Amino acid sequence: QIQALLGTFPEVAKYEYDDSACRQRGKVRANFLSKLFNSSSDKKILELGCSDAMTSVALQEIGFDPIALDIVDQRIDLAKNSNIPFIQSPAEKIALADNSVNIIFSYNSIEHFTNPQKVFNEINRILKPGGFFYADFDPLYFSPRGLHAYRKINIPYLQILFTIDHLKQYANAHQL
Repeated sequence: QIQALLGTFPEVAKYEYDDSACRQRGKVRANFLSKLFNSSSDKKILELGCSDAMTSVALQEIGFDPIALDIVDQRIDLAKNSNIPFIQSPAEKIALADNSVNIIFSYNSIEHFTNPQKVFNEINRILKPGGFFYADFDPLYFSPRGLHAYRKINIPYLQILFTIDHLKQYANAHQL
């Protein structure tokens, strides 16, 4: 059934992961965040779920004091070779003091946390009074691209149309 639907839907814009694309995406995000938080005099900022950490690198370049956090270290070399502190930790238990960060942001991570309530409790714990939290995430699970599989299987609502077992069977058969 999946094979019959492939090629029926328009291609999804590519989301590249090479160093150059990550660097550019980091700059765009940092520019947006700097406009959002430009009135804040305290520039200590935590990137929650940093992945490549390019947003932290770009924020540092424009005067912020970033900390990058992720459960696994996927930072690209530019971030690894920077002096940006990296915390390898689950977001449910962040090794930072109470009221220690003025700004926390997260791009495309919230939907991956297994216990969002614990994460929000941690955010609340480490944010300074009057601090800011910004989250940007997609796709939502019940949206057309919610499974995150659209790069390999370009069928909208795949996660709703087929059972998990059917999807696993297809993925295994096609070495995805």
